[in-house]
Parts: sequence; C-alpha cells; structure tokens
Amino acid sequence: MNIKQKIFIILISMILLSATALAVPQNNSNAGTHLKAPVAAFSAHQTSGYAPLKVAFTDKSTGSRTSYKWSFGDGKYSTVKNPAHTYTKAGNYTVSLKVSNAAGNNTVTKSNYIVVKALKAPVAAFSAHSTSGYAPLKVAFSDRSTGIHTSYKWSFGDGTYSTAKNPVHKYNKAGNYTVSLKVSNAAGNNTVTKSNYIVVNALKAPIAAFSAHPISGKAPLKVSFIDKSTGVHTSCKWSFGDNSFSTEKNPLHKYTKAGNYTVSLKVSNAAGNNTKTMSNYIVVKSR
Repeated sequence: MNIKQKIFIILISMILLSATALAVPQNNSNAGTHLKAPVAAFSAHQTSGYAPLKVAFTDKSTGSRTSYKWSFGDGKYSTVKNPAHTYTKAGNYTVSLKVSNAAGNNTVTKSNYIVVKALKAPVAAFSAHSTSGYAPLKVAFSDRSTGIHTSYKWSFGDGTYSTAKNPVHKYNKAGNYTVSLKVSNAAGNNTVTKSNYIVVNALKAPIAAFSAHPISGKAPLKVSFIDKSTGVHTSCKWSFGDNSFSTEKNPLHKYTKAGNYTVSLKVSNAAGNNTKTMSNYIVVKSR
C-alpha cells in the first residue's frame, strides 16, 4: 500500500467519525421551553380618602417576573412587590406598575386611580338628653359635630372634663352650667360653647298631700288613695289606721271592720321627708 492509499483511508475514516458524532442526539435541558414577558396588573386596598392617605398596593401581575417598578403619580417610586405609600397632599394620582423578566417587560397605568381630598377642620356641635332637673342630675351628652374628628374635649362647667365621644356626667350641686366641646383633626379644631346650658335646681324635701275615694261607707269598704304630694319624691309610705301599710304611690285598701281610721302618708327624697296625717279620715259603718 503506497502513501496515497494510506492518506485516502485516513480521510475516509475521519469523515465517518464526524457523521457518527452528528447523528448522536444532544442532551439540552432548555429544549421545548420558551420564556414570555409578564403581564402587569395591580390593585389598591383603598382608592380615595382624606390626606394624609396611606394606600397599600398589591401586585396582581401574571407570568414570571424578576423586577417591579411602581410610579405613584406624586414623583415617588418603589421597587417593592407590594408597597404601601402615603399621599400627603390632595389631588388625583395616576399610578403605574412595570414588571420585567429576561424575556421582556410590561406596564399597566391607571389614570386618576387615587383620589385624595383635602382634610378640613371639623365643626363642633352637641346636644344633651336633658338640660334641667334636680341635683344630683345625670346628663348624657351626644356629639353632633360634622367633618372628620379624631379627638374630643368636653368642659362641663363644674371644673370637670372628658375626652369621650358621648360622655355621661353627673352634676352634684345646684347652679347654671356652661358646657363646651372642642373637636380636632390633623387640619385644625373647632369649639362650640353653650352658656348656662345645664340648669340644676337644689333638691328640696317634698310636701305630702293625698286624697281618697270614697271616704265613708259600709264594711267591707274599698278605698282608693291618691298621692297629691308636691316636689320630687322617691318613696311613699302609707299608714291606713288599721295596722296595715303600703309603699305604693296610689294604693287600694280594703277596710273590713267598722270604725274611724286615721290615715297618714310620708313622702321622701334625698333632701328629706314630710308626713301628712288626716285624723278620722275614713269612716266605716257596720252593715
């Protein structure tokens, strides 16, 4: 075999080896996959309110994404997935979100999405369920203020105060009391004052008086007694003259035996008591 034949055989062998190598399939882990750009979407837990307004944004985008860029419409930005942002001034704000991956990016924009209103100072107003009575007088106050208000300061006119929205206050002494309410928010405050709004009268002992019907008749005799006392009285005590008693205001009593009966009524309150006695008031005759 000469040199030319040897060279020919070597060339043929190299060609066959290359063809065999090309015929062997390659292991490619990325075969059959194709990365797509994400599609941007978002929402907010609230889209309107008074300044300063804190808004929590939530990414709702689809597809794989490796970066975020939020624009809040007030010159501020964020690269957080789900940011919270505070709007400090009134206005309508356009919000956008750009999401990206290696395949590309996508942006969604919502015009005038966040509406922030200017906060105004509230206007104070209030009422009370009763404005006059006898000491001790318990009064329930109700806040009637308009606008957003975050704090309250009541002055009851007797040197006492409250920060409750709808307080209940007890006046222990007689007098005319000027009441005021101050309501506040971040924008300012306002106060309303009502002069001599609560009138508390000094409690006096009541004056006992009563009547009855009928006041005479045959036994057994049913008699209706009527309390006619004046002044505030919280308790009544009747004595019917036959060793029987009652604490009702207007009792009904039956006399079973003949006789003349002396009746008395004692009425009381925190300031004292008074008794009215009518001798031989009820006359019961035999059958």
